[in-house]
Order: sequence, then structure tokens, then C-alpha cells
Amino acid sequence: MYYTLSNKFTLHSIEKAFNIPFKYPNLYKPNLVINGLNEETLSIITVEDKTKISIGIWGMLPEQYTGDWDKFQKIQNTLNVTLKDMSTQNIAISDYKKCVIIVGGFFTSFLRMGQIYTYYVHQGLGKPFLLGGIYNTLDDGFMTCSLVLTHATPFINKIQTLNNMMPVIVDTSQLENWLENHTIFNKKKDASYTEHPLYAHTISKEYYDNNLTFDKVLESKLYEGLPNYFVSNNLYSPI
Repeated sequence: MYYTLSNKFTLHSIEKAFNIPFKYPNLYKPNLVINGLNEETLSIITVEDKTKISIGIWGMLPEQYTGDWDKFQKIQNTLNVTLKDMSTQNIAISDYKKCVIIVGGFFTSFLRMGQIYTYYVHQGLGKPFLLGGIYNTLDDGFMTCSLVLTHATPFINKIQTLNNMMPVIVDTSQLENWLENHTIFNKKKDASYTEHPLYAHTISKEYYDNNLTFDKVLESKLYEGLPNYFVSNNLYSPI
């Protein structure tokens, strides 16, 4: 669950949105569909350096691990962890530190009449936003990170049927609190909706059916019986 994210935004638009520069600008490339199963990288802001946007490998590894990324992920997938995981002695995340992950949106899966449909969830202002994450730094200096999940809100559960989790959404006004606070956040306050509205629309089934990423993969494609949604102030309505 939640193995794909999206960040279509240019380096300049991200730096402008958060007023923070990239530490290694040449390493950043927009990516319409970030597939974590393929050892992808994410743009992150860490508690250790809040003045720069860093790059982290998606899928957290133990700090002293020296093997291949894909071998460890076959044993223990750490693309995402739950708030509950963060309070356990999980070997892969026991020494985690907080970060936020910069995205353009995330995806949910909806099973209907034997077919899987995908919703793309994004902010209505067409700007990048932040998801809660954790990270560590390996002995070779590379960072690895995981997406933090919590129980889904009623809105998200309207557009997914295969699990009841969602990414923690961190509003920019809560950035400092998320990074500095080592305790588990209140689910209703911190995992529901930001100060900006969220939208969700179905995208082409061609992506998951054929594992294709194409220029218009994020565009809305309507399917009978599956409305697109707008949500604001914990209320949702079809559009």
C-alpha cells in the first residue's frame, strides 16, 4: 500500500513554494509516477538540515546495512511505516529521525466490480505539499527514508477499498512541530486535511494495467459510477 507517489513540479517551483533551495539541484528531476519498488529517490526536508532540500532513497535501511537495497526490501519492505511502527523496536526504523517528503500527490486504489481503479489525490492550488516521513543516514552518507502512514480519514476511505491507511499530511504551518516533536501526533489534527483543499480524480487504468507512465497519466479520466471528489474542512462532495 502506498508504493507510488507523484512529483511533477520543477525544481524552481518547489524552491519557490517552500522558500528552501535544493542541496544538490542537479540530482532533482520531476517524476509523474514515483514507483518505490524501483529504488526511487524522494525530495525531503530533514530535521538535521531544515535550510536545504535533500535527496533520500525511498525505502529505509538499517544504518549499518551494507548490502543491496532491493535484497533488504524483499525481506522487509520499508517504503512506508505506520505511526504504530514508529513506537516499536523495528530494526529498520529504531533509530529514525523525522523528515517531510515533498510531493505533488499520492494515489489510492479502488476495487469495483472486479476491476482496480486509481485515484490521484492532490491539492487544488496546483502546488507541492508535504507528507510525513522518517529517515536515517547510512555509513556511506546516503539517506534512506520511509513514508509515514496513519488511519485514513472518511474522505480517503471513500476513494480506496483495499486498505484503511493514508499518508500523514503535514501542513507547512506544522513543519517545525513535525520535525522537532518525537511523539506521535494527534491523528484527527495532523493526518486529515491541510489548510488548503484536496482533490481526488480517477486516472487512466492503463497505468496499472500496463505499468505505463505517459505524459497525461495524471489527467482525470471519468468512469461510470466513480465520481471525482473535492474535500475541504473535513467535508467531501462530488465534482
